Amino acid sequence: MRFTLVLGCTVCLNLLLACGGSNSHPTPGTLTLRLGSDSIPGYTQAVVSVKRVDASGDGSNWVGLGTVKGTYDLMALQNGGSVALLNGVSVDAGTYRYFRITWDTVNHTDSI
Repeated sequence: MRFTLVLGCTVCLNLLLACGGSNSHPTPGTLTLRLGSDSIPGYTQAVVSVKRVDASGDGSNWVGLGTVKGTYDLMALQNGGSVALLNGVSVDAGTYRYFRITWDTVNHTDSI
């Protein structure tokens, strides 16, 4: 009786381990990253140029998401307005908590 119980448990354990497995090559996903702006009191224009965007899950290992090469007026993006910096970029599966924006050469503000 004891031998049958041990054999049964061993067979069940082997079946569970054989079927469990993990996917070592997770399916990539797509990412769309939008830029918006909050109010900036005292300014009529705040122009920024974006060169590229990187992402990281831990803040130290960065992955390049793409080159943007766009110039945007943050004042025009207030009150729910936004612009897509990246649209449908293929990324590895995971959680991205940090985004690093590299500014380009055209950046200025005009105060009231």
